[in-house]
Amino acid sequence: MKLPLLSEYNWIMKTFKMCLTSPSAVALWVSELRGQLSDGMWENSNPHDHWKFWCQGEVLYTPDAPVSTIELENYAYPKKVAYGFSRLIPIVGDRMLPNARMGKALGLRCNDRQAVDAGEYMPATMETWEGNKLHDSWKCSWVGEKMEHISHSDALRFYETVYTMKDMKRDLKLIGDVMKSLPM
Repeated sequence: MKLPLLSEYNWIMKTFKMCLTSPSAVALWVSELRGQLSDGMWENSNPHDHWKFWCQGEVLYTPDAPVSTIELENYAYPKKVAYGFSRLIPIVGDRMLPNARMGKALGLRCNDRQAVDAGEYMPATMETWEGNKLHDSWKCSWVGEKMEHISHSDALRFYETVYTMKDMKRDLKLIGDVMKSLPM
């Protein structure tokens, strides 16, 4: 027997915990995917309130878990589980890649949205980052605000971290597979 969906009046409660074994996958979720579900690529897809379930859950990095999983709370089920996240790559892949790289570099802090979002604005080299940080000479003041969440050691790890398009496709598939593992 399938359990009921949450009603319109109590959907704000957390509905799931998605436990992912990849810090870059968590970063993709917090920096891009959640927003694409509610206000981006899928905002007008049916059923129209499909995003509510996915935007209220908690996504965690679980490095010691053998596999990525999703746990339901409140007996709620999503109205939609298939999104085809790889279709975002030609549209916003350029900003997703450095944010996922930052998530991988941050490790256990990969769900810190402010820090992850700084990935998109990291300059080409560590030397440039150090100079900008020292003189507070970022392109825009809001970039400086994002960089306040990045320590020197975070920046060093970012520049040492390799994260490719192949890695991002694997992370997007991981997230999609976990979402599809829920019963419909």
